[in-house]
Amino acid sequence: MRYSDAYLDSLRLEGDPKPDHIIEELLAHGKYDVVHQILKELVKPEGCEIESFPPVVQAFLHSQELVPPHIDKQRLMRASQFFVENVLGVYMILVTASLIESYAVKIGVKVLQHSSRLTRDVEQRILETARFGILIMAPDRLFADGIMAIQKIRLIHAAARYMVLHRSKWPVEQYGVPICQEDLLCTLLAFSYTVVQKLRILGARINKQDAEDYMYLWQVAGEMMGIRPDAIPVNMQEARHLYQKIRERQFGPSAEGEELTQVLLGAMPNLFLGGFMGRLIGKVIIPVFLPHMVGREMAEWLRIPTNSREYLYRPLKYGLRMLDRSRRKSPSVRNLTRGIGIFLVNSFMRSVNGEGLALFSVQTHSTFELEHYDSPQPPHIFEPYPAIEPHYSSDLNHPLDLTHATDEQQSMGA
Repeated sequence: MRYSDAYLDSLRLEGDPKPDHIIEELLAHGKYDVVHQILKELVKPEGCEIESFPPVVQAFLHSQELVPPHIDKQRLMRASQFFVENVLGVYMILVTASLIESYAVKIGVKVLQHSSRLTRDVEQRILETARFGILIMAPDRLFADGIMAIQKIRLIHAAARYMVLHRSKWPVEQYGVPICQEDLLCTLLAFSYTVVQKLRILGARINKQDAEDYMYLWQVAGEMMGIRPDAIPVNMQEARHLYQKIRERQFGPSAEGEELTQVLLGAMPNLFLGGFMGRLIGKVIIPVFLPHMVGREMAEWLRIPTNSREYLYRPLKYGLRMLDRSRRKSPSVRNLTRGIGIFLVNSFMRSVNGEGLALFSVQTHSTFELEHYDSPQPPHIFEPYPAIEPHYSSDLNHPLDLTHATDEQQSMGA
């Protein structure tokens, strides 16, 4: 059995060596202010100025070494096209079911205790997560802006790892390393396997080739995210096995998960444009589908209402299934739904990130391209599950407050 308990236990003791080494070296030489400034820049919504970073950090951010060799570009193109055709459904899942399932991870969600952003800036953080996923999945961006975005996340996680291990009584023997390899695999599943399965629950018919190509895209992205290549599922069957295994090992009720879920449910209308449309989607449609997407047991763990307008479930699912059927048969319907999806996702992004940061541009001939922006903002909520984010300090202006380092740690860098 590939994903045995012993194997996954070993992954809980591994972080991400390259960025971990960079952060540890900087802090070992007492460069707390430098690391503090780096992280402060990395989390800026408008992007960051990396020219002032130490050379080793600049080299890491610009590194092309993480691109796996012998990639199948045709499969990546097909996966990106699958994403484009299902962009609205993918976004809806990323900000609902994928996040909700991450909040059911009993150990991983405890990292959130180290951040006051637990219940603050919710919409901003969630949309940053969605933007990161869209950046990876959109055509021709993975090996462009995607590299910088991934490297930023890896550095932020390395700093978070250091903080949790050195500023708290984190029981490594019991929980493993914060944001460990198993946790990173959960992130991968949240973006890949979970999305495909939930799309099917929403009524989409997905053929095997599309599902496998989409999984392949995230297999490539997973290697770039610092996950051990030998641990990454290579197909949907392995992903299903890994998901089930991690669910048995890690999922369950927790006070932290329940709190995050309630905050997310409260913010739902604003994640869908606000106003009447936001209330319709966030307060009616999503609550109807959510218990079916995450399962009754998980809904009970996190206090998600399981009887909210249940009578609407069958007609809504039938309607979505008919729409999917029409979309596959009619190019006009397909272009219309794709255009609406891209428009709405653009609007979601603009509602938080401001004008000029929309990810898609719809062309008059019903094709699209990804708009360029200089410095894609990494997510602050999706790692190593959607819920396990880099958590910095009680002050949002100080991503990693190193002023509270122990005297012993400060003397090490003296």
